[in-house]
Amino acid sequence: MRSLSVLGKCEDSLATPLPYSSFTSSSVFGRAYGAGYAKLNRKQGAGGWSPLVTDRNQWLQVDLGSRKQVFTIVTQGRYGSSDWTSKYRLLYSETQKNWRPYLQDGNIWTFEGNVNSEGVVRHKLQHPILARYIRFIPVDWSREGRIGVRLELYGCSYWADVISFDGHGVISYRFRIKKMKIAKDVISLKFRTTASNGVLVYGEGQQGDYISLELSRARLQLSINLGSNQYGSIQGHTSVTSGSLLDDDHWHSVVIERYRRNVNFTLDHHTQQFRTNGEFDHLDLDYEINFGGLPVSVKPSSGGRENFVGCMEGITYNGDNITNLVRRKKVDTSSFRNLTFSCAESNSFSVFFNSTSFLRLPGQSDGDTLSVSLSFRTWNPNGLLMFTALADGWVEVGLTEGKVTVYMNVTQKKNTRIDISSGSSLNDGQWHSVHLNALENYAMLTVDGDEASTVRTAIPIQIQTGGTYFFGGYFLHTNTRSLQRSFQGCMQMIHIDNHLADLRAVEQGLIGTFENISLDMCAIIDSSGSYWIDPDGSGSVAPFRVNCDMTEKKVWTTLKNNLSPQTSVSSADQEGKAVLQITYNVTDEQVLSVTSNAEYCEQYVAYACRMSRLLNTPGGSVVSFSFDVGSEQMELSVHSPGPLNDDQWHRVEAEKNIKEAVLQLNGHLHTSAVPGASSGQRGFLGCMRALKINGVTFDLEERAKVTPGVNPGCQGHCSNYGMHCRSGGKCVEQYNGYSCDCSLTAYDGPFCTDDVGGYFETGTLVRYDFLPEARPFALREVKSPSGVGVPNEANLTQEELVFSFSTSSAPSILVYISSRTQDYVAVVLRHNEATAPAARWSRPSAGADPPLEPTRRWSRPAAGTDPPLEPAGDDPPLEPARDDPPLEPAGDGPPLEPAGDGLPLEPAGADRPSVGADPLLKPTDPLLEPTLCWSRPTLRWSRSPVARWPPGAG
Repeated sequence: MRSLSVLGKCEDSLATPLPYSSFTSSSVFGRAYGAGYAKLNRKQGAGGWSPLVTDRNQWLQVDLGSRKQVFTIVTQGRYGSSDWTSKYRLLYSETQKNWRPYLQDGNIWTFEGNVNSEGVVRHKLQHPILARYIRFIPVDWSREGRIGVRLELYGCSYWADVISFDGHGVISYRFRIKKMKIAKDVISLKFRTTASNGVLVYGEGQQGDYISLELSRARLQLSINLGSNQYGSIQGHTSVTSGSLLDDDHWHSVVIERYRRNVNFTLDHHTQQFRTNGEFDHLDLDYEINFGGLPVSVKPSSGGRENFVGCMEGITYNGDNITNLVRRKKVDTSSFRNLTFSCAESNSFSVFFNSTSFLRLPGQSDGDTLSVSLSFRTWNPNGLLMFTALADGWVEVGLTEGKVTVYMNVTQKKNTRIDISSGSSLNDGQWHSVHLNALENYAMLTVDGDEASTVRTAIPIQIQTGGTYFFGGYFLHTNTRSLQRSFQGCMQMIHIDNHLADLRAVEQGLIGTFENISLDMCAIIDSSGSYWIDPDGSGSVAPFRVNCDMTEKKVWTTLKNNLSPQTSVSSADQEGKAVLQITYNVTDEQVLSVTSNAEYCEQYVAYACRMSRLLNTPGGSVVSFSFDVGSEQMELSVHSPGPLNDDQWHRVEAEKNIKEAVLQLNGHLHTSAVPGASSGQRGFLGCMRALKINGVTFDLEERAKVTPGVNPGCQGHCSNYGMHCRSGGKCVEQYNGYSCDCSLTAYDGPFCTDDVGGYFETGTLVRYDFLPEARPFALREVKSPSGVGVPNEANLTQEELVFSFSTSSAPSILVYISSRTQDYVAVVLRHNEATAPAARWSRPSAGADPPLEPTRRWSRPAAGTDPPLEPAGDDPPLEPARDDPPLEPAGDGPPLEPAGDGLPLEPAGADRPSVGADPLLKPTDPLLEPTLCWSRPTLRWSRSPVARWPPGAG
């Protein structure tokens, strides 16, 4: 890589020496106002460039002839006029395609321009632009005149060896000696790609050391291991990620500088400093280091990692110019199918949308098939992707909470609304594809080309296309206006009626219309990174740099301190304390300006040690829950009877509301409230899963993939032992093991192998009798007349009946529970057209017909009252006389109260069949005549005490 300039300085005049033809523009006010007259201090023509229309869609383009490094831009207004540009932006490109906006401090930068026609305003760029084509975009201009500009660019020529990688070729740089024990490394390169995954650099040693630089989901990940010991007490693996959206087909520069355990990782001028884990200082590599992928010997154990596809230039390793050695055939490139020293142009054409943008394209009208597909990328969870009006109705494709949703409203004959959705978390900044196909009688939605998960739905009416399609937004005032918010992000590969839309023709004004979009560029920016902020505007607090994380629903602003992620703590003083001074990069006033307006603030300190049992204290372990009560910080603790670092799963539930705080640990509910400040907590080491906060489940596995020091995994016991649950039983994870859920089977026992089901022939039943207790809280087993033992417990406040059944006959009574007080519960299977069994409750009182109030509880008479109704042994229950008429009370009659030992079959109330309707059980049918299988009738009860704060609450 070489930069050429006069006298060794990169300050050459780049625009003035160019011919008139190197300047082009969106339009010109007249021949004398042409783009070629826009040179600094020139008076030819009308003294500068002015477009025909003064708006934000205008541009002036400079072709520098070849790739140049641009360090400075200087502007003037149009000579002797009232025309100047007061604010502007810059775009740049190597090929006049896929333009990239100039960014500063992570934002699309707007430069301050001129306030008159003759003054010169100079801006030195924070980072140089490397490109052939520069576009000047006016954003604001003279209030007395129109847009006008003369400009100059300063920089120098640039040249570098470029190598194209096709996913197969790998550059293997062999060391001069077999083994390299390296204390210092410097690796630098530039890359450009449209692939979101791929290995750029890889080297390893037989002792387990390695270095890896790879793209993962368009983020750059650097992994280094300087050594781990065989006992696991020293773990050297360290992984750091940087950037996002790196598959944008623009050049990105990377520099890795390592001295022993200290590493500087720089991506596009943003540097992360960190210190590697472990205690070793040298990187021990064997034989070679590879660029562009993994060597063949490593691939079988690489876990499916992909080689790099794209271009690299300026590859250097510890002072050696690798790209130059490749051109001179001094390194091994035998794996390349076709080694080329150029970078192919991308055919993609992106469109960037903001909150006020839309793109309108034509399609086939009066067609009976609708086919639309596109690719998009965005950070926003909601937005309109496509809207089209039908001859009778409309179709809308959008993002709703990160899912692709389709709404179809067909107004022919009657309003028919069809809603389908697919995908999840699609607002992750990655490219995603959507294909909607509506045919004669059904619609299909496919996301990311996954045909296996295509969503289909029936369309009851033939559609008829309208012929006009809106993308990104829909602002026409009609009755069919979309309710979706406008899309903010990028789209490409738009197909209508299976034809690729010609977006270059749109740019030239030949087809379609648009408003406030940027063509042939994707200006979506990295959602995380370093930014300059000024909380009080032009107030007394100076601007300062912060880190922003916008990957979740909340935006976290992070203030950095002077310590590296892993900092050694010095030995303790005489009092047994170790003090570590932490200095932040901002003043107290700047900290207050951020925290005073924040919704939530936190300060995180993690402490780790080696050769120590962090949690295994002599009396078990303690879990603490800290929270603020006004200006006072409180702490609620639960002490476990045994250690928690036992490699078993443990469950913690914490809740805080206005009245109380609750903390539960593994069902053990010991608690105490401790006023005062919370002590410093050590970092957690272990596995965590099933995280819920305020009822929302968090995807820990996805966050682990992008969080340094956290790895996805930790599968439970069911992954290894679940096969022991037989007969269709379901393996259920426990905190220290697993169990088999047999509730949906006809089996019982620890592994669902004990047959407890029963087959009921016509006219048969099983009866459980609950007999009076001998004393309160006595638990015993008695024998019912059917010979089945049942447990009996007194004074229950909650009961639950659970069973499963399979039958092909209805109607029938599944369960009937009676009592001497005429309380009863009935679970009845109605006719086959019923969707579910009906459960009935009744407590009739004297002289009144109470309304039916189904709940999931029922009561049994307490000890000392009359025993429950016990029919004579020779009278089978639920067997009315065959010639009795059906029980059909009048619509407002009293509840059915059969005399003698009869049993109520149909309680009164709104749920009773009306006169003339079919009764619950027809007299011509046997009362119990199903072919019925059922299993596991059980009674379950629970009393769950809770730990509460303050003590005695609730």
